[in-house]
Amino acid sequence: MFIAILHLNATPSVKADTIPDNHVIELNEIIVKADNIVRTKDGMVIRPDAYQTKHSSGGYDLIRNLMIPGVIVNIENNDISALGSQAALFIDGNPAEYREVKQLRPSDVLKVEYFESPTGKYAGNNVVINFVMRKRDSGGYVALDALQRMGYTQGDYNLSSKYYNGNTQYTLFGGYEFSRINNEESYRNEEIRFPDNIITRLLSSSSDKKTDSQYAQFRIRNKNDRRTLRATFNFIRDVQPHDDHISSIHYIGGQFDKNDIESKKLSSSRSFKYSLGLSGSFNLPDGNFLEVSAAATANRNDYTYSYMEEVDDFNSSTVEDYYNFNAAATFVKTFAHGNSLIFKGNEFYNITSANYYGIHGSRQHLWSSETLFFCQYSHPIGKKISLQVAPGLSMQFYRLHKHNLKQYYSPRLQGVVIFQPTRTQRAQLVALVGNSFPQLGLMTEAVQQVDLLQQRKGNPDLKQTGIANFMGVYGIGIGKFNLQLSGIMWHSWRLPVSHFYIEDDMLVESYLPHGKWNQYDINLSASWNPSSIFNLQVSGGYLANKYFHATHVSAASWKGSAQAAYYFGDFSLNANLETPHKTAGYDLKVTKTPWLYGLHVSWSKKGLHLGAGVNNFFQTDSKYHTRLDTGIYKYMETAASHLSSLSAYLKIGWSIDYGKKTKHDTRDIDKNIQSGILKAN
Repeated sequence: MFIAILHLNATPSVKADTIPDNHVIELNEIIVKADNIVRTKDGMVIRPDAYQTKHSSGGYDLIRNLMIPGVIVNIENNDISALGSQAALFIDGNPAEYREVKQLRPSDVLKVEYFESPTGKYAGNNVVINFVMRKRDSGGYVALDALQRMGYTQGDYNLSSKYYNGNTQYTLFGGYEFSRINNEESYRNEEIRFPDNIITRLLSSSSDKKTDSQYAQFRIRNKNDRRTLRATFNFIRDVQPHDDHISSIHYIGGQFDKNDIESKKLSSSRSFKYSLGLSGSFNLPDGNFLEVSAAATANRNDYTYSYMEEVDDFNSSTVEDYYNFNAAATFVKTFAHGNSLIFKGNEFYNITSANYYGIHGSRQHLWSSETLFFCQYSHPIGKKISLQVAPGLSMQFYRLHKHNLKQYYSPRLQGVVIFQPTRTQRAQLVALVGNSFPQLGLMTEAVQQVDLLQQRKGNPDLKQTGIANFMGVYGIGIGKFNLQLSGIMWHSWRLPVSHFYIEDDMLVESYLPHGKWNQYDINLSASWNPSSIFNLQVSGGYLANKYFHATHVSAASWKGSAQAAYYFGDFSLNANLETPHKTAGYDLKVTKTPWLYGLHVSWSKKGLHLGAGVNNFFQTDSKYHTRLDTGIYKYMETAASHLSSLSAYLKIGWSIDYGKKTKHDTRDIDKNIQSGILKAN
């Protein structure tokens, strides 16, 4: 018997979508073996192997185990980033949020699509990751997952169920999450330069924070070969019973020259969110495509804050009603020879009405609207080069009660050149000009008293921020190695930045509308997959950013990270490491992070997954270091954090199918509750 093994990288005509599920096709006496990673003109298609799937407990675990070059996965924060920005996450082409990705079953994932230059329905995003699920048409499932941390208290418990009835599927989710983080200590040396006096404060603080939230979601989806319809209803309750900071203060200067003064900052919040989302996608004749969606949310947010120092104290509270409506439409027209034309429009409409009570009581009512429209034309130039051009227009309007209407019309433009000399190499150049909208919480006339010397104020005169981005990326696969080299430059203008000044014997923090920002990010990432039981990824580079014009602050440092996975039977062992680095923010703070690392072990068999891990197991005095210097106000702070301290966790996942095996789709509930409240802390 003669058996031939042919690798797909020797047959460029084979499309990624034709790769078999189990990576092997047997046709009589010929076996064709598929590569796990296939480079396309838009990015990559990755087929998880048996070990990567078996030893992943969710979507973030799966992407981490795939070790895509240039893709950084933060399991603790449920975050995936690539090419200097957060990745937009989709499941079967539908937008997904972190909870949905976290809970999806890796065994139901057919493949992962990674787009570095998104087109079609994904146009308008910087980087896209789409989980393509296996198709099922009957049966149902019930699943339970739980995670409990030690070192700091955190629990995450979820129950889900799905039922199929022909082309219609019904999904119900519910969950509870809580945390209790206390004894996080910090030390701060502050200096405030008043016109006739300099006051120094030495603060030694300890914090105690408790949160808990519950959610429920019900979703109906009906799908056939021509169209997909979805309706989703969500409810979220998010409560922070207390976020307390108790400090011992030593004052030097003026009438505040006192020792060992105790102060207390106490805050709490409570939010309720109701949302309804509707969407439909339609496969039109001649390969064309149409998608429309709309979603509405209603939030009720309550926030209280109090400060006490000796005989002085004050209290404030805020009650806010926040409404949001989003709508989007995408039309994709395909032509011969790989050309395509995309039209996309978005509308984002927000209303916030907040009543502030206390020593600076006020009523703030703000509405904002942003309408985006752009088209994208993709055109191949020969067999190795393709071009994308995407002109667009942004129209932004907002009005604060008793103020005039603010309106901005801004053109947008993006150009992408993609060069793919061989099937294992890909390069792209990107240039774009766009804009963004200030946070609603900053565009207010509200005033919040922070302590006896400080206030926070919004600024209703903030402007639309302009953004320019230039990027070059090169990727290559060499045997068991995959490498990516990227260079990214960002520039922003009319950027809101913190501004400190003295007014009525108070240090006031507000925001200026004309800051500028530059960032340079050079990164080299390499993954090595010598066998199916061992994978390694290493990344390193240089990051520098600078805020200037309205103020001057900068930070620059080398950065690096590594992760490895070893699989042995039903067990897996993972290790991760991140080096310290510095960052600067629009709040003018420069923060240096500590070393972060961890070890994780798991056991998986059929529908049961058990896992345990420990983070920062040698850390005894690891701290975050923050500095701020604006002339009239500066401080140096050293703070402990549960993220940099010794901690451990246990987790369990269990599911049972009934009827035929079904796709274990997961919740797409967005647990980020929006608010326009200006907060004191």
